[in-house]
Amino acid sequence: MNRIESSIGSYPSDWNLAVFETVAELKHGYQFRTHDFTKEGIKIFKITQIQGNGSINLTACDFIDSSRYDHFEKYKINEGDILMALSGATIGKIARYKSNETVLQNYRVGNFIPHDVDRLNKDYFYYFLCTEYIYQQVLANQTQSAQENVGKEDIHKMYLFLPPPKEQAAIAEVLCSLDDKIDLLHQQNQKLEELAEILYRQWFIVEADLEGEEVFLSDVADHHKKNIKPFENPFQEYFHYSIPAFDDGQNPQVEVGSTILSNKYQVITNSILISKLNPRFPRVWQISKPIDEEVSICSTEFQVAVPREQRWFAFIYYFLKSRPVTDELIGAAGGTSGSHQRVSPDDIFNLSFIKPDDTKLSHFHQIVAPNLEKINNNREQILKLEKLRNTLLPKLMSGEVRVKMDDK
Repeated sequence: MNRIESSIGSYPSDWNLAVFETVAELKHGYQFRTHDFTKEGIKIFKITQIQGNGSINLTACDFIDSSRYDHFEKYKINEGDILMALSGATIGKIARYKSNETVLQNYRVGNFIPHDVDRLNKDYFYYFLCTEYIYQQVLANQTQSAQENVGKEDIHKMYLFLPPPKEQAAIAEVLCSLDDKIDLLHQQNQKLEELAEILYRQWFIVEADLEGEEVFLSDVADHHKKNIKPFENPFQEYFHYSIPAFDDGQNPQVEVGSTILSNKYQVITNSILISKLNPRFPRVWQISKPIDEEVSICSTEFQVAVPREQRWFAFIYYFLKSRPVTDELIGAAGGTSGSHQRVSPDDIFNLSFIKPDDTKLSHFHQIVAPNLEKINNNREQILKLEKLRNTLLPKLMSGEVRVKMDDK
């Protein structure tokens, strides 16, 4: 098959090169102001809701009063909408809104709408927007101001490859099937976590013996803080358990030592990571078995707790995730602003609880440990599927790999 060279790369001769505005439109959201925001109500979707890997995090949204919804209904984001950050650190990042929760679109979030889904398949459109073909065009057109921005006019002049509609659908089907499997594994993990949290609350909060012995986290877990210097091994690949990696789905980032410029902590078997940063949004990560203990590291924003006995692992993990612990650490946090507040290691390891009955403690571990193992196995499978999807994406979108289609 012959290929045609273009300003964004080569594509098969039986495809077209389309100017963005001829097949789709980018719609801005509303420019909400600080005085619009309330403590609760309808969530506002800002660029900060789009994470580095294209996932969506709605846990730190601003709100407007629900009574104002009718004024802003046209800015409602619908399930399946394709969104882009048009400014800031994640400029050009794409996300697909998969929830039916009502949220409103802020101004610097772009919403991509195909003019005709029979000409531009929406799923194909989403995946093409995730490619370097679009990202590099965004970077080339961003303004060089205090904060990077890309405008609607620039987006509308960009290019995309346009296969025949039938082939668009076939390409999208391949990539959607991988993402569906990834989503299913995430949902399984969420359900397993929820079931264990319910059991923890019932046994160790609701049924806790208030007259029992009080012990500290430091009595049952070691503070593991072995420093690692990845930059001294520039070609070594590391599994980096970072804050962004936690927020993006709790899978470590694979990075070479030359890109990791600061000291990290070692992550070993049966590590429980808890973030010092902004305890209002707790980050607790159980690593019962690292992918490779020899090269597993974490950000020093995490503190590494390692239970002295295996039977404590599940209890400590769900203790650190519990609402009472979150509230206590919020009260202990200090800093100049909410997003940069931190707790000290002492605040974490001086957390106390009523020592549980040995039999109940062991029983809890026996019930929950298989779930934690399943969660970690699912995470490894997610990593493999994401790697496969990311490898296929540019090949499918450029026509380097063609999808075999039925003749019907």
